[in-house]
Amino acid sequence: MITAGDYIDVLDLGVQPETDSQYFVSPSVQAYLDEHIVNLNPEIKEFIKKIMYIRILNNV
Repeated sequence: MITAGDYIDVLDLGVQPETDSQYFVSPSVQAYLDEHIVNLNPEIKEFIKKIMYIRILNNV
C-alpha cells in the first residue's frame, strides 16, 4: 500500500482527519522515492506527483 494509514486511523478514533490526509504517502514509500527513485532520475518523482493524487514530500 502506498498511502499512509493516518486518515483511517483518525477516523477509527472518531476524530476529524487533517485536510487532504487521505493523500499522504506511507513513510516507507516516501523513503524509497527519496533513496532510490531520485537517484535514477529526480524528474520521476515530480512526474509521479503530477499524475497521482498522493502527497509526496520534497525531502531530497
